[in-house]
Amino acid sequence: MKRNEKKFYKNKLVKVVFLLALVYGGFGNYNQFYLHYGYGNDTFWGEVFRFFLSRYAEYIAVILFGVVVVYFERNQYTRRRILTLMLFMLFLHIGAPFFLSIPEPSYGQNLPFQSTLPSPHAPGTMLFIVFALGAFLIGRRFDCGWNCQCVGFRETVGRPWRETTIKTGTAWKLRHIKWFFFSAMLVYLVLIFTPPTEFSARYFNTFWKTVVAIYFLSAIFIPLTGNRAVCRFICPFGSLYGWMQKISPFVRIRADKEKCVSCLNCEKECDMGIPINTLVHKVGQIKSVECMGCGRCIQICQKGVLRFEDVRDYLWALVRYVKNIFIWGEKRELKEVIGCKQESKDVTKEKKVKHDRLELSDIIFALTLSGTVTLAMIGLALLFQ
Repeated sequence: MKRNEKKFYKNKLVKVVFLLALVYGGFGNYNQFYLHYGYGNDTFWGEVFRFFLSRYAEYIAVILFGVVVVYFERNQYTRRRILTLMLFMLFLHIGAPFFLSIPEPSYGQNLPFQSTLPSPHAPGTMLFIVFALGAFLIGRRFDCGWNCQCVGFRETVGRPWRETTIKTGTAWKLRHIKWFFFSAMLVYLVLIFTPPTEFSARYFNTFWKTVVAIYFLSAIFIPLTGNRAVCRFICPFGSLYGWMQKISPFVRIRADKEKCVSCLNCEKECDMGIPINTLVHKVGQIKSVECMGCGRCIQICQKGVLRFEDVRDYLWALVRYVKNIFIWGEKRELKEVIGCKQESKDVTKEKKVKHDRLELSDIIFALTLSGTVTLAMIGLALLFQ
């Protein structure tokens, strides 16, 4: 029996349930940072209460509602990505801090707090640097597409409102608002390497309270703005990763404009409102700060116009270059080998099959990726302590 995804998400009762989950996830963050409701009870049940009404509320919602989203998701690449997001929430964002409580190595003499693994969104931490480097080599999807808890919340609990994303020309121009928040984070980075002052203490406090407050409020407005408003207009961390992606010589979505028929399906599918068709015909590639690497545009294209490209393609090209010289005796220019490189293996045009059911390979892939990366991050934290 075919699962009617559109009909399910348009159901009013379904939307009410998902909306309550949005409120729950947002309130958990708000309660931990502002209200502290129930935080005075040190009994066992008090601990349980605090757990479910803290930032963990967001992760719990991602895992529970992610099951529903994966069930209805027919695209294998997107299904694997969301499964991986869910498992990262379980292993890394809930499991690691709750059971291990490993202090994460940080760099700077004026840090506002001691971070506990994982803290990729705390400027100055080890993972903050690792994720910025990952964005330079693989793209913004290194965090935003596969690991970010904010994205996971919006991809799962905010799923019924994907279609309400505002994609007007005005909305595209408003994307520059995020550079204000990006600049605020740059000031934060400068201040952590300066001696502590009253100003820096106030600045750190204001920065985090503002980010958390906006994030909480944005969850409530997802039904009106779509599930990507924070990612598009506000998130300072996504802006940093997007900037690293932009300046990287390796990362882009390569486009074959000769194949493009301007059907605009890619733009309809893009949650970030990127004018993909225009970029395909004018530039021949998508190399945008806004692209968070979800791969939806690549999967929806029936002509095979788009494909991911990152440092892995260049490394494989180098391997083929060396192999051609030492095995086949061919002495081609390296740029010629790179020019004929194969596309990234995670999204392929040969396997554009509309899957109706969850496959064991999806679960194995998500478990392997999330488990391996989680262990690697824990190992790095222990190594550099």
